[in-house]
Amino acid sequence: MLFVLKKILTALITIPGVLIVFLLGTGIVGVLRRGRMWYANIITGVLIYAISIAPVANFFMISIEQSAVYRNEKVDVMVVLGGGLSEGVADFSGTHLPSPDMMMRLVDAVRIYRMKEKPVIVSGGIVGSGVSEASVARRVLIDLGVRAKDIILEERSRDTVENARFVRAIFTARGFRKGLLITSAYHMRRSLRIFAGEGLQVIPHAAGVIGEKKKYLDTFEFVPNIHDLRKSAIALKEALGCAFYAGKYRLASDK
Repeated sequence: MLFVLKKILTALITIPGVLIVFLLGTGIVGVLRRGRMWYANIITGVLIYAISIAPVANFFMISIEQSAVYRNEKVDVMVVLGGGLSEGVADFSGTHLPSPDMMMRLVDAVRIYRMKEKPVIVSGGIVGSGVSEASVARRVLIDLGVRAKDIILEERSRDTVENARFVRAIFTARGFRKGLLITSAYHMRRSLRIFAGEGLQVIPHAAGVIGEKKKYLDTFEFVPNIHDLRKSAIALKEALGCAFYAGKYRLASDK
């Protein structure tokens, strides 16, 4: 009982729980005082609660993720997309670290590299600190056993469209025809749409699937937390991105 109470209290005094309590509390008090405008607080609180619990967050994430595992298809090169850095932090072999999402992509790239030893293009431009995502990824790949000569850097891209365009230039210059695209599962649908729209032939490998498919739910699945709120936010962002680029490349093909 004490354990359950601790979990619930922790959820209520941290984000997003404290925000939900504030919105619902002020909304209910306001409505009781016959202020209709306070219904907005109640609705907002309920919506934030809904997208901050595991069943809803996992539903959204599963609907947007594209799960794809490399199955020994023939490719010329691997393409790993950048995904952000933890800037300025110390590491064994330098400064700056890949974000957790990007690290999952790099780990899977190394696992596949050990099977196939194909060249690795790392695509990711310069961030606020003046260092590129690709250069940090290169250092980590070398630490994990990838030969430096097998790593190709693309350090100019600022988003997924530029990832594809600058990688296409590398394909053309080096004679690559088919690549293995490695990115997060939630980012894969949008990435494939963009890479295809930019004329690149790639097959997907999704790293770090985070949409959980649980057979049974316990009470704590309905306690709001920041982790599940982040899942919902990512799913919404990717859904909007997929819709935008689907329209963009459809219009381009119709011209």
